[in-house]
Amino acid sequence: MNDSLAGLFFRLPQALAGRKDLNCTAKVVYSCILTTMREKDIAWPGLRRIARECGIDKHTAFRAVERLDAAGLLVITPGNSHQSNRYVLPEGADKCSRSLESVPF
Repeated sequence: MNDSLAGLFFRLPQALAGRKDLNCTAKVVYSCILTTMREKDIAWPGLRRIARECGIDKHTAFRAVERLDAAGLLVITPGNSHQSNRYVLPEGADKCSRSLESVPF
């Protein structure tokens, strides 16, 4: 992906876009978390950051993360009072959905 465009978009896997068991907010939150993942498929954005980047309040972000956890799309390790939750993609997640490198812009 063109580096100048990398910070302008969230990544949304096509398979996730069509899921009827998740609302739009959960899909945007998933995309936000996916965008912050590092090479080992680990992310740790705080709920405040997720809320700010998605244009929602913190409680709505929390509910969306709960939905994603219940749907099996994220493995969540709770943080403590000084650390954010850690989000990991579950084993067997589609590696192609994590990258936009092959998408022409």
